[in-house]
Amino acid sequence: SFPNCEAVLDVIYNPLRTPLLLQAKEKGLKFTGGLYMLVSQAAQAARHFCNEEISDEKVEEVFRSLALSVQNIVLVGMPGSGKTTIGREIAAKTGRKLIDTDDIIVERAKMSIPEIFEKYGEAHFRKLECEVIADFAKEKELIIATGGGAVMNRLNSDALSENGRIYYIKRDTSTLATKGRPLSKNTDKLQEMFKMRDPI
Repeated sequence: SFPNCEAVLDVIYNPLRTPLLLQAKEKGLKFTGGLYMLVSQAAQAARHFCNEEISDEKVEEVFRSLALSVQNIVLVGMPGSGKTTIGREIAAKTGRKLIDTDDIIVERAKMSIPEIFEKYGEAHFRKLECEVIADFAKEKELIIATGGGAVMNRLNSDALSENGRIYYIKRDTSTLATKGRPLSKNTDKLQEMFKMRDPI
């Protein structure tokens, strides 16, 4: 609707990246959310009410610190690439809570992932996965280890991007763990999956 648009500002600061900002990013536009404005307002309030001068450098430092501290760390990658293991290591070093979406699905469904696939099929599993991601992506300061196919659903990617910084754990398919992974049993199928998911 705005062919000459060069940049997008959304004054909302929770989530860090609103759907509007994600659209701007996708179109290659400059964009920013409302967190910087919030920090600047606090600096102005300190000057106005407390007679305290806060430098632009301090505003920048507080903004960057806040943005980093509230963002989720999201791990994506092929099944068996080590997302959960890496997530545990990061959790131990940072004190953040690790959410493994596959574990939450198993907990909620009260059955293993292979059982879910066998009894209800992949579509049902993907629906459960989408619900879990929608629930936890809204939160802050988490480490979220996703299932291997989570990125194939645009709703998941967008939800995870709102409050998260996404890291792709990329390993050669020959080194991926396959035990207990219904879609990773066949080597050819695994290669095919990788070709589809890698660009995303």
